[in-house]
Amino acid sequence: MKAIKSIFVTILILVVVKGCFYVTSSMSRMNAESSTASDVRNYPETSDTDASVIPADTSASSSEQKGYQRHALGNGVSLAVPETWYVLPGPEVAVVRAAADQAYPDDNSSKETPFAANSSQDPQSHEAQARVSFMAKEFDQADLQSASASDLNGVCDELYNGWMQNPASPRLIDRPQCSVTNLNGKTALLTHYTRAGNVPGTTWTVRMMQVPLESKMALITLSQRDGSAKADQVITEIMASVRFD
Repeated sequence: MKAIKSIFVTILILVVVKGCFYVTSSMSRMNAESSTASDVRNYPETSDTDASVIPADTSASSSEQKGYQRHALGNGVSLAVPETWYVLPGPEVAVVRAAADQAYPDDNSSKETPFAANSSQDPQSHEAQARVSFMAKEFDQADLQSASASDLNGVCDELYNGWMQNPASPRLIDRPQCSVTNLNGKTALLTHYTRAGNVPGTTWTVRMMQVPLESKMALITLSQRDGSAKADQVITEIMASVRFD
């Protein structure tokens, strides 16, 4: 398990810290704060034509989840978010990614982010967000399934220490918790933590799920402002909507 732990730690420090800088940088650059379901729901589909944000499909039947739009993101992954959400266009995502690259010049990991969406463009009313990225696969489903509690605790300890040493890291409210979970049929590495929000006095709960796929690693990050029942419900719906085809 030592080798697996080393892989987990490397990927978490490179990806999570960079991803959190992505979240905290976007508010100043774009005037907006940008960071295992058991039931199955039906959502409207869109087709994936490239690695950019997929346009909405307005055709929906009566059996589909009303008010949600499905986005196909490549590598067999899709999810649905409320139609009212603001989906960041490619150029805005690229600006924030460029800022992250400057802050972490030693990060040589190759990561693409085909989807980033916020519940609102207004940073004062923004309550939830969803991100999906893909990167090289460094461990598989079997590795996760064989990971011990000690392995996972070690991952989170190393992650926490790495965050504390980097000023660009999120302002953590509690220590991250790592576990292996089932995300709609796929085994995933779940990292759960609470961070300070960019709006003074707010805190956010973050769930970051790393899912080994056939040829890539999917990184699905769902964040919600604490104290919002609406945000909690929406994030639950989005998590339930994730599909792996």
